[in-house]
Amino acid sequence: MTSHSQTTAVPEELESLWQNIARIRIGMFTAIGADGAFASRPMMTCEIDPTGTLWFFVADDGALARSVSRDARVSVTYTDPDDGWFASVSGTAQIVHDDAMARALWEPALSAWFHGGFADPQLGLLRVAVHHAEYWKSSGKVGQLFAFAKAALLQTPPHHIAEHHTIDL
Repeated sequence: MTSHSQTTAVPEELESLWQNIARIRIGMFTAIGADGAFASRPMMTCEIDPTGTLWFFVADDGALARSVSRDARVSVTYTDPDDGWFASVSGTAQIVHDDAMARALWEPALSAWFHGGFADPQLGLLRVAVHHAEYWKSSGKVGQLFAFAKAALLQTPPHHIAEHHTIDL
């Protein structure tokens, strides 16, 4: 596995990260629950600010809102196994009430969770300031199968399966 570590964000790596998150959209959002255990749920990313902020809609009276009110540390993982792309971002979350932003980010499909639309009284925005991100990019399933087959044939661990990038914002 090739690794690239950065102490500051490299524009090309950040652009690749944001583009892939925007393409995948659904991530597993993990926060620390009331019992101190990690609690994860799928969430749709509604907006990505290129400076390192992710936006989600959340019920401001729900378990996730209560969790981030107690402990703002969160992570979100995004995967596209078919493309061989995997990412984990971590940062701090905050509930935000901004009617103009809610209106701008609103999508009709969200009505399944928020029956009152962007004017729903329980609607909140969840802002995640990303502080750290890691992503892996492989050559996809065919490339991985070839690397595994070669490793099995040579009886050595597979090498160079994926490029690993670490970004601190």
